[in-house]
Amino acid sequence: MVPCVALVLFAGCGDSRSAFDQAMEAGHAAMMNEDYPSAVDAYTSALEIDADSRDALVHRGWAYTYLKQFDVALADYERAEQLSPDSELLMERRAELFEAMGRKQDAARERRRISAQ
Repeated sequence: MVPCVALVLFAGCGDSRSAFDQAMEAGHAAMMNEDYPSAVDAYTSALEIDADSRDALVHRGWAYTYLKQFDVALADYERAEQLSPDSELLMERRAELFEAMGRKQDAARERRRISAQ
């Protein structure tokens, strides 16, 4: 009986990763179609499966940037930085956010961080 339980648990893990990938792909498709609310929903679904996904946080932050929900975008980027402080993608997206917010010095600082790597 125990091996069956282990098999069921293992199969469940595979299913949740597939669901994560599907949610990320849905978010990417929504971004390509400039459907930013749907992108936020998809990336949020991915984060419900893997709350520590730097990629889902960065992409959701990017969608929030397009929606001009800058504070929420910045919160996602701050969480992503805790998970992966040296991510070039994160620094680039955060520079774009700061530019959209009119924070040119902060954007320049992020770009310098990228160059220093």
